[in-house]
Amino acid sequence: GWEELCLLYTEESRRDGVADDVRAAMLRTVAQVQEQTLEDLPAAAETISRLADIVPGDEAAVRALVGIHRRIGNSHGLAGAMLRLSSMIATVEERKELLHEAARIYEAELRDDDGAARVFARLLEIDERDATTLRKLDRLYEKLGNYEGLADILEREVALSQEPVEKADLL
Repeated sequence: GWEELCLLYTEESRRDGVADDVRAAMLRTVAQVQEQTLEDLPAAAETISRLADIVPGDEAAVRALVGIHRRIGNSHGLAGAMLRLSSMIATVEERKELLHEAARIYEAELRDDDGAARVFARLLEIDERDATTLRKLDRLYEKLGNYEGLADILEREVALSQEPVEKADLL
């Protein structure tokens, strides 16, 4: 049946000497059967992750991975897939959107403040004037006791502030 086909293709895709394009085609087929026919979403996510490793620039595969992790409620996998996808996206706004969502997942769902701070720092690399990101990093760095990072963020916030009262509040 379908399980045997998936097993055969998966094993064949691991053999030495199989060209990457053939390996990728096999894994696409396996993932499609796992997701749509067998409705085994965790297995499909694992297969798509292998596919994305073989074809690193395969945006469609990583988008599919984001979708599957979202459907099965795998917050850790979802955040990781979003980070991976954000590095493939050309538009700044979509990258920012993905990174904001990944940071939210790290902080709110995974309770990983360090992970959230790292993602917000990536956001500042894209848009160093993003006031929302600066505020969130300010809060996280204070919570984490990262006073060096906090000092840097406060300096940036002061530099961006237009109002003297607001500047004084930051200091």
